[in-house]
Amino acid sequence: MASSSSSSSQTMGTPTNFQLLQTYYTFVTWEPEQQQPHQQKHKKARKDHQQEVSKSVQFCFEFSLECKCNYLFQKLNGQRVFLEPEQFPAVIKTFTIDPSFFKCRNQLYDSIAYMLSEVGFDKDIQGAPIEKIASAACKVANSVSNTERSMLKLRVDIVANAVYFRNQREEVLARLLRESMDENESRESMVENESRGYGMVPACKTAVNNLKKLKFKGGDSMNSKCTICFDEFEVGSEVTSLPCKHVFHGECIGSWLGTSHLCPICRFKMPVEVR
Repeated sequence: MASSSSSSSQTMGTPTNFQLLQTYYTFVTWEPEQQQPHQQKHKKARKDHQQEVSKSVQFCFEFSLECKCNYLFQKLNGQRVFLEPEQFPAVIKTFTIDPSFFKCRNQLYDSIAYMLSEVGFDKDIQGAPIEKIASAACKVANSVSNTERSMLKLRVDIVANAVYFRNQREEVLARLLRESMDENESRESMVENESRGYGMVPACKTAVNNLKKLKFKGGDSMNSKCTICFDEFEVGSEVTSLPCKHVFHGECIGSWLGTSHLCPICRFKMPVEVR
């Protein structure tokens, strides 16, 4: 198996509340410090070179994996926006193999698969790039221009673009469900447990429509961000106030109260429809 060394390493962490949706890879192979071809290009020169490679030359692979994270955020209203991407330092590793590996296709492919796994490439999608890398390596190994070199090299640059996704609406519904399960524990009926809250019962539409609209001024008298979408309020923007004095984006609290009658912060009970 190939021996390896590395010059840097960086682990890509999953951002809070985001899940990996898809990763796209691009590959570039090239020969560093390539020498000018010799004038000898006839078959005997190539045959002599191949014999020399099999006896004394070592082959070095240099892998570079560069990762970029793209964050796709879906708001409560269904709008999808890309947030600021995050770039990670490249992972660079070198591997040296014996030229005899080139005589056996399976042995060469297995070695390249090992290198890819060591650099952090997803093993489930290794099949496609392995053949491309092996073909480029064989081209370098069989090149007449490399006759007098004791170390042959191939550089493999990989760029990974990962797309992470976060659905705010699903988070809100999951939060409501957790609260409902907590409140409904050991509850036999809504009437018998009125003192504990109704769980996932929407607020009265009339009460929601009559909520106060205010201009956000900031200061200690108001919460500084909407605790449903977690975005900071802009001074002068319109916010909706509950009777408990907590304020939210109108769209956010409207969606929330359409499922639960409880304030997201203090659990103040809004009126519900009387049946």
